[in-house]
Amino acid sequence: MLFDSRNRINRLSEDGLIALCSQGSPLDATRTVRENLLDGESQSRAPRPYFALPDIAQLLALTELLRFRARNLSAGERQRVVLGKALLSSPKVLLLDDMLSAIEQTRREKILDLLRFAIEKHGLRVVQSSHALGELLHLSDVLILMSGGKVLASGFLSELAREQVPLHTAGLSTVGNILPVTILSHDSVHGCTLGRFFGLPLILPYTPLAHCGSTYYVSLRPSDIALSTQPVKGISIQNQIKGRVCAVIPREDRVVIQIDVGTTLIAEITRRAFAAMNIGEGDTVYCLAKTQAFSFLAADMISDCSAAARRLLRTAKSAGLNGHSFHDVGGIGQRSRHDWMQRWPGKNLRKL
Repeated sequence: MLFDSRNRINRLSEDGLIALCSQGSPLDATRTVRENLLDGESQSRAPRPYFALPDIAQLLALTELLRFRARNLSAGERQRVVLGKALLSSPKVLLLDDMLSAIEQTRREKILDLLRFAIEKHGLRVVQSSHALGELLHLSDVLILMSGGKVLASGFLSELAREQVPLHTAGLSTVGNILPVTILSHDSVHGCTLGRFFGLPLILPYTPLAHCGSTYYVSLRPSDIALSTQPVKGISIQNQIKGRVCAVIPREDRVVIQIDVGTTLIAEITRRAFAAMNIGEGDTVYCLAKTQAFSFLAADMISDCSAAARRLLRTAKSAGLNGHSFHDVGGIGQRSRHDWMQRWPGKNLRKL
């Protein structure tokens, strides 16, 4: 991207090295999904493409839509086509502007896995803006956190997530649990990674990139924790962590429960479930979490992105971000190409 606010230069590079995905990204409404995807493929300048069109169509659940005209697509389908078109161009940098908001949760998680694969396999750099912390934890290496037009914090995501305070200040009521886990082994037969957390065993998603003996940070959403007053047998959930209730915080539609398991875990359950369980401070509970509910922090796992992330963070700081907002609360990125000129007045940002 070329940007210079003094000379009013604000345009997206047309050399195929940078791709932008936003809710306003254009599709030719008169052409089919296949034809729009082929447009992206024709823009590729990579020696070897990241993906073939049939693979992208299958991974983004577009196979059955290839003959449809773009004008007949729903908002979620349209966003998947825009993303597929961008990935088929095999860019070096992918800009995501709140791209997944209209896509249903189950497909959103698969898309995040696809992007993570492109990052790890092809060295794709992703710059994203989002209100969803989970999306940032899944992909991002560096975070610039904004609220009310001000920069609250900037740095590597794993460090900011562990601090928690700026995330709460930004209005993210449910920050989630960030847990240090030491990797013990990888079980390729059963598709899982075994770790230890404060002396307790954990069964995690199969992540062979994690080195045995090293400590990584994983995230676990409070809403992904179920509670029980006793160990549960005959259930597929294998992570059952014993703890003691240390605080109960009623909210309008749920109850937030802090549990001491050696460190503090935060769980959220409905008010109805809380009333049925009849638990209070000091009671023993078991925290149940599915293996796939855990996510490794991207900053810990994607070491190849670290150098680029540091350069980008230095660029952001040197551009004088404080006092200028390019997203209310989100990751590195901005609302749209048009906003770069308006939101960083008087500053120069050259080709990233």
